[in-house]
Amino acid sequence: MTTAERNDLLNIMSDMHKDAYGFRPRNINYAAFTDAELDAEADRLQEVIEEEIKLDQLRQEADLEAFGALIKKTIALGAGDRETALRWIVEGADDWNAEAIVWSMGILYTETGRALVKEINEVCNDILQRVYES
Repeated sequence: MTTAERNDLLNIMSDMHKDAYGFRPRNINYAAFTDAELDAEADRLQEVIEEEIKLDQLRQEADLEAFGALIKKTIALGAGDRETALRWIVEGADDWNAEAIVWSMGILYTETGRALVKEINEVCNDILQRVYES
């Protein structure tokens, strides 16, 4: 491995470590690793990243199910329909920032979450319009 290739791999491994663990490597002297050790560590980091991707997908699926259950429960508690349920959820939120609300549910970076942001923004605008008119 040339020096340039090794430096490229070290930079990539720093990114991989961040993807795998959420932070750049500290107290790991990758520069002292042999080429074979670097390759093995890169393979190990790739496995950790792939496992994290699977876990993230499972978390998102569970969060989407929990959101659906929250809507159903809110409707059952008297909201009557999805729009009213969302309005109640928004009114109970500490922050009317639609992205913050959806992020707190763990679904912001899903297709459903992106659509929900638009829906919640409409609910917020409707609530504000009603307040303004009264």
